[in-house]
Amino acid sequence: MTIDYIVRAAADIHQSNEIANFNSLGIAEKNISAVSWELRKHGRGDGAINLLGRMAEKLCADHNMVNFFVFLQLSGYQPDNRIIRYKKTWGLLKARGYDIENLLDKFDVITDTDSGLILSGFCRLSLSHLNDLKPLIKSEKNIFLGLLVDTDKENVDFNVTTRSDWMKLVWLNNGVVFYLLGELDEPDCEVVALGEYKHISALI
Repeated sequence: MTIDYIVRAAADIHQSNEIANFNSLGIAEKNISAVSWELRKHGRGDGAINLLGRMAEKLCADHNMVNFFVFLQLSGYQPDNRIIRYKKTWGLLKARGYDIENLLDKFDVITDTDSGLILSGFCRLSLSHLNDLKPLIKSEKNIFLGLLVDTDKENVDFNVTTRSDWMKLVWLNNGVVFYLLGELDEPDCEVVALGEYKHISALI
């Protein structure tokens, strides 16, 4: 079956482009390019899994060995109580019924604010288990995925606590960051790949 993607490209994400206003997304890193693939009439769940899998295959010669690195920030503020601080991000998601068994190297981050707690998490999963992310992709807007194009660097220590530092570490290791554009309930799906041009040019 032939699937047609709408492909858009931006040589510099901080210049005017037809993909997105990346400054409004809080992405300030310089010398970053972007390529987006849009899939019409496929919602965020199935559409994102389809796009991410095919983009990974384009970028990595041995796509059977691909690992995605994931950053997730839960929507809204969480109450500051002992239960939330004990369960943290991944424990809270498991309690809500999400299957997180195949999400590896899970790490939690709690950020205190005057409005409540912001819960974030980092993890790793193989391309073969990418479908396990579908329920989270359908329900959580702030999900970023990192892919290291150089498979010799799969053992990078993602010892960071912020999304910005996580993204910088992905790019520092010849990686690509993926972000899902649009709202949760949109009928179409668009995934943007961010990185140095030489690492994402195969997607054009």
